[in-house]
Amino acid sequence: WWGNPAFRESDRRDKPPYVRQQTQSVQRMRDIRARQLRTLMSVDDMVGRVMTVLSNLNENTLAIFTSDNGYQWGEHGLTNKTTPYTPSIMVPFLVRWPGHVAPSSKDGRLVSLIDIAPTVAQAAGLVPDPMMDGRSLFSSARDHILTEFFTWPGYVVPTWASVRTNTYQYVEYYDGGSVTFREYYDLAADPWQLVNLLRDGDPSNPDLTAPKALVAAAKVCAGVDCP
Repeated sequence: WWGNPAFRESDRRDKPPYVRQQTQSVQRMRDIRARQLRTLMSVDDMVGRVMTVLSNLNENTLAIFTSDNGYQWGEHGLTNKTTPYTPSIMVPFLVRWPGHVAPSSKDGRLVSLIDIAPTVAQAAGLVPDPMMDGRSLFSSARDHILTEFFTWPGYVVPTWASVRTNTYQYVEYYDGGSVTFREYYDLAADPWQLVNLLRDGDPSNPDLTAPKALVAAAKVCAGVDCP
């Protein structure tokens, strides 16, 4: 198993220090992946039994399948779930609701886990509390998502905040509230996040005015005040 282009990334000089310092072996990454896939077999069995029961119910049953986090199988030399990179923050999100959601349909909108509660509330005919974070998938759409991680003493990955759209991702790393490193990826041209455009040696860096403002606003907003 040779993974993807991010798994095979050899030059990480444009990445933050904790990424440049990674020394994980390819074999260890493969072993982790193999053990996780073996464990997933029992999860598949359990999900199959649950869906068999639900298939006997009517259109009043909304089922959502997702996860709490992603995981890196060696992308950028990392094997964890606390980084801002795509494999770490992207999770499966499947919805089954007979009579409301067409089977095998796909939706390219951005979705956050905080959108689950207001989605379920609307499906049940309830009005969410104005201070509830998130948006119902049945009535709204996002143009960006905030992701964050708060570190602890001695942990290798520092505190960070990131804003992601369909076309780019911007990341800020912090130490005591001060920004110590930034990343910016053109997701259309570089979906594997191989080139940090702020550290590629090209002096014509992307304009960070809008991304910085989005991160600052998203970090302090709540409920209906969030974009």
